[in-house]
Amino acid sequence: MRTRRRDSATLTPWSRPEHEEQAVREYLASQFDLLDDVGAVTHAEKVASEAFHGQTYDVWDVHTRADGRWWVVTCPMNYYTQDDFKSVDVVLSFSCRLDGAGHGAVEAKRPSTSSTRGRAPDRDVAAMAAGR
Repeated sequence: MRTRRRDSATLTPWSRPEHEEQAVREYLASQFDLLDDVGAVTHAEKVASEAFHGQTYDVWDVHTRADGRWWVVTCPMNYYTQDDFKSVDVVLSFSCRLDGAGHGAVEAKRPSTSSTRGRAPDRDVAAMAAGR
């Protein structure tokens, strides 16, 4: 795991507070109405932390059994599909830019089973993910 905060020691998976991981798991499960499905979230790992304008943003790599892989970014907590946001840097830049610009939170919607599965909700998110 990496951390970009120079003022703190590198965090390791075994040193993070378990309540953070549980909160991330419950958040993503709640977004997909999976709170009753104990095994729906199969993996949650904090992969980055960065300070931006006085706020600390944590990025989590989260896998679900049925809905694929997601980034969960804290402060405020939002989720983004890894199909559209290929790297930690891209999703972190997007999330910090939204928060820093005062636009509030934007979440990728749960993909449908149609041909748009895994697609971002609008062209702005897709353009950001593509680096445009």
